[in-house]
Amino acid sequence: MNIIHLLQSLASPWLDKLALNITNLGSEQAYIALLVILYLGINSVIGQRIGVIFLLGFFLNFHLKGMIATERPFIAEPSVLRSAEAGETALGMAFPSGHAQASMTFWGLIAAYFRKPWLYVICALLILLISLSRLYLGVHYPIDVIGGLLIGLGVIFLGMFLDRLLIQQQLGPLSVILAGLILPLALHYILPVESSEMLMGALAAFIIGPSLVKHHNDNTHIGLGARVFCVVLGLALVFGVLVGSSLLLPEALKRHHLIGFIRYLVIGLMATLVTPYLARLFRIMPNYN
Repeated sequence: MNIIHLLQSLASPWLDKLALNITNLGSEQAYIALLVILYLGINSVIGQRIGVIFLLGFFLNFHLKGMIATERPFIAEPSVLRSAEAGETALGMAFPSGHAQASMTFWGLIAAYFRKPWLYVICALLILLISLSRLYLGVHYPIDVIGGLLIGLGVIFLGMFLDRLLIQQQLGPLSVILAGLILPLALHYILPVESSEMLMGALAAFIIGPSLVKHHNDNTHIGLGARVFCVVLGLALVFGVLVGSSLLLPEALKRHHLIGFIRYLVIGLMATLVTPYLARLFRIMPNYN
C-alpha cells in the first residue's frame, strides 16, 4: 500500500483523467480494435499468431484470478480508489493484474515479432504506463502488477515456442478448421471462466478465418489505401455486430454457453473471414491461391 500512497501523493484531477485514459488502453474494446488493425492492416500472419497467444494468455489470467482470489486494495482501504470510473475497470479478483499481463503479452509480442529498435521503446513505455496506472488508480497492489507482468512474459515465451513447433507441422486446412472449432469450444465447456465465451469464440475465429480466406497483407507492395480500407471495414463490421448483438439479444441468450461462444465467433469472423473476403471480392486485395 505504501507504493500506492506514494504515487497518489502526486494526485491531481488531470492526472486522474490521464491515468484513466492510459488504463483504458488495456480495455477489452482497445484490444479488439488493436487486433483488428494488426491483422487486417499490418501483417495477417503475425496478427493471427499474436491473437491466438494473447487470447489463450487472457484465458489463463481469468483462471488464475479465480484460483488465487485476492482482494483489491480499495476493498481494504476505500480511499485509495481514485474514482468510480476507475472502479469500473476493476471487476473480479486482483491477482494477477489482467491489465499488466495483457499489456506485457500484447506489446511484448509486438516487439518480439517485429523486432524494430524504436518499437521496443514504445512497447516498453506502454507496458510501464499501463501497469503504473493500475497502481495510481488504487485498483491493484504492486504484487498484482508484478505477477501479471511475469506471467505475461511467460505466456510470450511459451506461446512463441509452441508457435515454432506448430509451424513445422503440415496440417491440412480441414484439420486446422476442425481443431480451431473443437478445441476452443472444449476449453469453454470444460474449463469455463468469466468471459470464456468471448475469449474462446474469438480464438476460434483467429484459427478458422485465416484457414478459409487468406489475407495476404504481409506483402510490402500492398498500398496504404488498401490497408486502411480493410481496417475501416473490419472495425465497422466487428463493432457493428458487437454492439448490434448486445442491443438485440436478450441477456439470457448472451450468457448462454453455446450462444455466447457463437456470438463472439461470428464477431471475430467479421475480421478474419468476412472482411478479407469482401476485400478480394471488390479487388481491394490480391486473390492469391
